[in-house]
Amino acid sequence: MRKLLIAFYTVLVCFPLEAKEIINLRQLAVYLQKNPDTKEVYIKNGVYENINLVLTRINGVKIQAEVAGKVIISGESNINIRNSDDFEFSGFHFRETWSTYLIKLERVTNSKIYNNFFDHTKGNAYSRVIGLQGRSTGNLISHNTFDGIITMGITISADENYNNTITKNVFRNIPSVKSVHPLSKDGNGMEVISIGTVSHWEEPMYNRHFNTTISYNYFENIEGDNNEVICVKANSNTIENNFFTKNKGGVSLRFGSNNVVRDNVFYQNVQNIIIAGQGHVIEDNKIIDDKMGIQIPAGHERNSSRRSKKFSGFYSAEDITIRNNYIDTRDGTPLIVSRHRSSQRPYVPTNIDVSQNSFTARKTSVLSGANKAKSAVSNNSYRSARGLINENLKSTYYFGKKW
Repeated sequence: MRKLLIAFYTVLVCFPLEAKEIINLRQLAVYLQKNPDTKEVYIKNGVYENINLVLTRINGVKIQAEVAGKVIISGESNINIRNSDDFEFSGFHFRETWSTYLIKLERVTNSKIYNNFFDHTKGNAYSRVIGLQGRSTGNLISHNTFDGIITMGITISADENYNNTITKNVFRNIPSVKSVHPLSKDGNGMEVISIGTVSHWEEPMYNRHFNTTISYNYFENIEGDNNEVICVKANSNTIENNFFTKNKGGVSLRFGSNNVVRDNVFYQNVQNIIIAGQGHVIEDNKIIDDKMGIQIPAGHERNSSRRSKKFSGFYSAEDITIRNNYIDTRDGTPLIVSRHRSSQRPYVPTNIDVSQNSFTARKTSVLSGANKAKSAVSNNSYRSARGLINENLKSTYYFGKKW
């Protein structure tokens, strides 16, 4: 035994354990400037109010709480990270902060924001908790919890921010826009995830393929603008394997083309999927006990018109594939085609392929309004999809922070 203790002591003397570098959060920017070779830094436990950090060119650095959840940031705070690659930021508790951008990533690549708690963070209806812009690519936002936020959640701006992944986050208990921002125009804003965040559509957007992946996220009890939990205004994104329950809105393909919505679960929501644009694929989703079915509204303009001037209305849906979904809604109408058709929105959806789905039809028409649109309906079955999901299934999708 004595020999073992001597040997262990010898190892400690010859190879001492590396001490954690623990610093005050307010000193972080200066510390990283003075120590450019730092690869890992811990932020000392405590409460930090009114933090304003600008971090530039932090490459290959892990920034983490001394103990996950014990570093609390509050007050009017924001963190701006610029021109950086391969950094990690984890373990922080943002408690009732107020900001326009809480965490802004500008020209940031291959980096991770994970295992953080955004706890009732505040701002206006168009403020952001995490915003990517300025050609930020290849980033991962995962295992975070967003609870009671009254701003937008994660936004990816239209300025060439590609190949980012949003996965295994939890979003819950988000009130309506009007209840917290009564002066907000038309009660709009507060989308939980927004891809291609623009107020209008312009010609350059047609050639930008964002390739964002939104997967294995959990959404519960979200009101927001009562329509859009996820808002997509961009091309070539994938929304898959997410769980939505007890929300007022769902996934809105607002602008863009060639987006895929697949393998998601929608359970006891008001809405689920709204489709505008071209070339989208909606497949293998389970929509159970929602108030209404998939919506394919009429448009102000044809999608194929590709107007070069700014456009903020709805383009009509064209070349849409809806296949192999289970849809069992409370109103008995699985798909609502040409909704809101009027003299201002005269353009009906065209070339809508609806096949190999399982519907529960309690009304005479499975596709409400389909007689006004050019749709191909084939090889669908009509049976109840209830029992496919239950409350226990949510645990499969419930990740979020790990502390």
